[in-house]
Amino acid sequence: MAKLLEVKDLKKYFPVRSAPLGFGRKWVKAVDRVSFTIAPGETLGLVGESGCGKTTVGRSILRLIEPTGGKVFFKGTDITSLAGKKVRLFRPKMQIVFQDPYSSLNPRMVVLDLVGEGLHGVSLQKKKDLVVGVLERVGLSPEILYHYPHEFSGGQRQRIAIARAILLQPELLICDEAVSALDVSIQAQIINLLIKLRQEMKMAYLFISHDLAVVKHISHRVAVMYLGQIMEVAPTKRLFANPLHPYTKFLLAAVPVPDPECKRERLVLSGEAQMGADFARTRVDEGCCFAPRCPYAEDRCRREEPPLVTAGKGHQVKCFLVKSK
Repeated sequence: MAKLLEVKDLKKYFPVRSAPLGFGRKWVKAVDRVSFTIAPGETLGLVGESGCGKTTVGRSILRLIEPTGGKVFFKGTDITSLAGKKVRLFRPKMQIVFQDPYSSLNPRMVVLDLVGEGLHGVSLQKKKDLVVGVLERVGLSPEILYHYPHEFSGGQRQRIAIARAILLQPELLICDEAVSALDVSIQAQIINLLIKLRQEMKMAYLFISHDLAVVKHISHRVAVMYLGQIMEVAPTKRLFANPLHPYTKFLLAAVPVPDPECKRERLVLSGEAQMGADFARTRVDEGCCFAPRCPYAEDRCRREEPPLVTAGKGHQVKCFLVKSK
């Protein structure tokens, strides 16, 4: 399978505190050796609890924040080693839609300038034509060209943000909780729009979300994160039908089921994920990061970090309980 994006051992560490002379400094491992691939036209859903590092992964790939380590390859080119103009050459091909449409649009710019901000060296008429074309593509009227963001609803603003992202014909679109701030009915419209654009423009998506129902609907594969690490990766249908990692099982069990007569095993995860200063670590090999909350954890889980093993075609799990196939 061809690879549009390949992420290898991506890391992003944030310092928590510094002792005198720098001794004993601790770090929050927001992203800790994350690896995955995305094929052209594919959607990879990235899910997990709030604070697990999903957004940091997306921003590190685009180098909106600089990664601490690891490599990111886009169409075979290592973009983590590029600088200056060379980085900007890749930016049109990789775009992002942020979570909050209220804060991601400049309130002092009209739609024409917001959407057409990435266009350089074109005439005003050409700019208008391109912006009108992309607005119509996302279901907005050309009449809004000279309106400001505060004049629109949340769903309309997110459509404007999507229009801005796709104007330059990107090959990869990172959707960072792109529908979580919207009403449920509007969410459905935006998801359907994203699926339509993916089919028309042959784009690939990294779809970051905590909403498993949305991820199940839009994604081809799903990666489950916990405290900066990938716990499980599998094709969507396989993951939802047969989750293997204990954390994935608890995560799926927390999804509400609309049928009151539906019988399923009740799973309740004890404790809370340690984040921030509470989870600052100075060593790499400290066992499985999920062990403190896992009801199946053994002594080995607390001493050693499990490898990511293959559990079937396209299915990988980071757990000692799963045997490699």
